[in-house]
Amino acid sequence: MLDKLPNKVEINQKEIDIRSDFRQGIQFEMLMADSSISYMDKMLKAILIYYPKVPEDISACVEKLIWFYNCGMKLKERKNVNGKLTNKPIFSYEQDQYLIYSAFLQYYQIDLNDIEYLHWWKFKELFQELPDESKIKQVMMYRSIPITSNMSEDQRQFYANMKNIYRLNDDRSEKQIANSFASILASGMMNAPELEY
Repeated sequence: MLDKLPNKVEINQKEIDIRSDFRQGIQFEMLMADSSISYMDKMLKAILIYYPKVPEDISACVEKLIWFYNCGMKLKERKNVNGKLTNKPIFSYEQDQYLIYSAFLQYYQIDLNDIEYLHWWKFKELFQELPDESKIKQVMMYRSIPITSNMSEDQRQFYANMKNIYRLNDDRSEKQIANSFASILASGMMNAPELEY
């Protein structure tokens, strides 16, 4: 609360400008989810999303943009509503855009279409803290809740129906989704091609 949110990252003892609006974070996440784009193209496009001027040290550049995307924290493992680890995404900025938009408008009086600037870290915190009764949080719960034998038949049927109604449209397998995003975030760019500056 006392520290200003960053608009720069330090790369090789230099302060480098980084685009910090929430739109860059959403573009980055959508880019990572696009199975039609190669790993190298994703990294190059990610750099162009975040940096107004591309730094020379591409590996450090990627490391810092991932740090920034993760709001200055280590990559957290995704958990479902029961606290169990899951690699399955439970929301999509593209598919859930109207639910996210309406939740921000309803609970924070923030119009995400009209707002000129909202720092990515602030956006992420506000998104995370949306009330459980918001439609987007309910949909995320439906997607993540495991259907177990401890549930009544009516509960199992209800949650199976909700999972079907609100399933994310993705032609990749769960393993491909998890591997794609996690490997890109974890690997950096050891053999990055040269970029023009």
